[in-house]
Amino acid sequence: MNKQATFVNDLFEEFCVAREDLSEVEGAALVGRYGIPAARVDGALGAASIATTEAFWTPEPGGRRAVVCPVIEAGALVDLVAFRPSAPAKWWLRTGAAEVLGGDGLWHARIYGEPVRVMGNPLAWLRADHPLDVCLLASDANLIGLLGGVVQATADTPATARWLTQRWQAAMPRLNIAVDTGRAAA
Repeated sequence: MNKQATFVNDLFEEFCVAREDLSEVEGAALVGRYGIPAARVDGALGAASIATTEAFWTPEPGGRRAVVCPVIEAGALVDLVAFRPSAPAKWWLRTGAAEVLGGDGLWHARIYGEPVRVMGNPLAWLRADHPLDVCLLASDANLIGLLGGVVQATADTPATARWLTQRWQAAMPRLNIAVDTGRAAA
């Protein structure tokens, strides 16, 4: 088995363990208290006790509990994102391979010219449950690559809009266009 297949199998196994570890009480809280549609909780989310660094998480027996969500890109499991529903503005990636939740919707938006909605955190993305909603996971995500060709993006909150605007302006170099008056027009 090659390294890529081993990596994907390991992530899949970790997610299966997390899915089995999501208790009925935790699942009910995700639906009732946090507003995630039941269909997204049943079999599509997990829970784990974790240890964290600034950007990453690892399973840790006795660690703090977190929701675990698979990140699927182009039909393949690429990463697992973990977050605490009580503090959803902070999340951690398992491997750092993912840039966006809901990335497959970006292709649809480009092809059909439909707007995407950028959600500020994984909990908001899970609650929204719409195929054209995305959540940018990596602070250094390639915005030009991800959102280039999208005709319109909206944000779920003013804070998300400010963050996205700042990131987009930083990613797009300023282009000054001048008329060359020193040459005769052809």
